[in-house]
Amino acid sequence: MDANRFQKKQKRKYTSLLNGNEDTTASKPNLIDRYNGMETKGDFKNSAIKTLFEVLGGGVIAPVLSASLGKFSPLAGVILAFGGNYMGDKTGLIRGLAMGTIAHGVAKSKEYREENTTFKDRISGLKDDWLYTLMLKNTNSSSINGINSDKSKEFEIPVNKKVLDNTISTIQKLSEAQEDEKEKFNIKESEKQSEQDPWEDDIDFSRF
Repeated sequence: MDANRFQKKQKRKYTSLLNGNEDTTASKPNLIDRYNGMETKGDFKNSAIKTLFEVLGGGVIAPVLSASLGKFSPLAGVILAFGGNYMGDKTGLIRGLAMGTIAHGVAKSKEYREENTTFKDRISGLKDDWLYTLMLKNTNSSSINGINSDKSKEFEIPVNKKVLDNTISTIQKLSEAQEDEKEKFNIKESEKQSEQDPWEDDIDFSRF
């Protein structure tokens, strides 16, 4: 009886292989399948794991890729997004990496194009951006915990030169007008003091 069952089972397996239907019940899922199969709704652990991977992809790897490619990083991000969709990426990590690369490339596009920075300069600037983001470096003082003892440049406020000149000119005119008023007042006071009573000149009180 057991021999007949075994033979039937082997026959079904052989028939399945001939039809191209492999028995995958014993195959183990790979890492991508396990990642995709992680349910996050109401699951703190799975939510934390997926959040960590997404942050690393969009906030760390994407800026590094953007800084490496410089002004071509937005185009690279578009290609990544297309590639992720074309390959049927179900993890969403490739698309997150693409969006992070595009966002960083757009934010830095003016700097990368005008200053003609090198790869080393862009990576060094990215390091400073991370330190500022993590509040480990201040804009007007040395960094915290001695990470970087070099002081940043003083904060400069952009000023319109024409407005500044007009303001200074107005202040000078007001000051000159105040000085003129003060001088006129002093002249009037001196004239009042110099004026004498006409009766004092006509009457000689010594004769009385």
